[in-house]
Formats: sequence, structure tokens, C-alpha cells
Amino acid sequence: MTPLIAQSSVETVWRLQTYWTWAPWFTVAFVGLAVALIAICYRLETTPAGAAYRASLATLRVVTLLLLLAMLSEVVYSGTRTTKPRLAVLVDRSESMQREDAVAGEGAPTTSRERLARQILVEDDLLQQLEGRYDLQ
Repeated sequence: MTPLIAQSSVETVWRLQTYWTWAPWFTVAFVGLAVALIAICYRLETTPAGAAYRASLATLRVVTLLLLLAMLSEVVYSGTRTTKPRLAVLVDRSESMQREDAVAGEGAPTTSRERLARQILVEDDLLQQLEGRYDLQ
């Protein structure tokens, strides 16, 4: 069984993009200060909760803060194609393509649909224009 569309190697470049507007030093200082404040708050906590319980709550709060910052920075892992996109050009070869149709309107000469398709693709240089932008199949 032959494939309908030939397989070509599609190269994609993946990158991590962010739209964070803060300066890196300020971001690190902010996160460090927030983590320190969270640690101090749970360290000075006077409830009878154990140290492991308070540490797990502090960890959850720090993870929540980091997730919030990641969402605010709009981190996106995106891919970009480095090759031309594929385009399959299909022309019907059934008997209906032999049918004669009027091209411009009443009284105009008739031509077959196959000839009209060939004229559009080849004689009007549509295929040549498409080859410049696409990997034709």
C-alpha cells in the first residue's frame, strides 16, 4: 500500500518562551524575600502543629507562589517549523472532468474541466508560485 502523501522530514525547533517583564535580579530578590518571609512565619508559629506539618505547609505555600509566578510570566514551550509546510495538490481525474462547461457565461466557448484545471495550475503559473512557498506533494 502506497501512502497518499509522501513523508518528508519536518524539522521543528522547540524553545521555552516567556513574557516576564521584571529584571532577573529583581525576580530572584522577590522570590528569595517571599521564601524567607514564609519560612519566618512558619518558624514563629505557636500552634501545637509539629515541625514536619509546618514544613509541609511552608513548602505548599512556596510551590503555590512559584506556580503563580510561572503563570504570570506566561511561560510557553513552543515549536517552530524550519521547513516549508507541505501542500497536496489534487486534481480529479474522473469522467466528470471531461464535461464541457461554459467558462465566462452565456455564448462563451466551452472547455473541459480538466483543461481548465490544467490551465489554472500550469499555464497561469499557479504551481510555480506555490512551489516557492510550499513543499508540494
